[in-house]
Amino acid sequence: MNINDKLTQDLAKTVEQVIENKEENIEEAFMRLPSTVIGSDLYSLQKDLSAFMYSQMKNRDFNPKQFDDMIKRMQKIKKSAKKFNKASDMGPEFRYRGG
Repeated sequence: MNINDKLTQDLAKTVEQVIENKEENIEEAFMRLPSTVIGSDLYSLQKDLSAFMYSQMKNRDFNPKQFDDMIKRMQKIKKSAKKFNKASDMGPEFRYRGG
């Protein structure tokens, strides 16, 4: 075996080890909304957004203040989301059990 073959084998082993270690350390982060937000703010927004859409389909006037209010509410909901690395880190307030 010449020096190039040895270096190639060593490099292949090192790459394999790096890949294996990276796979072990990969964490799939995810975000969840608190169940209280889902059951109140998000539900209310969904109703208002449906009513808004229906009014637009009926050729009613566009109300920019109403639209801006919904955007602000969406931003508030977005801020309430929390990031988790594992499901076991989630508290019960982030496990929605709605009907």
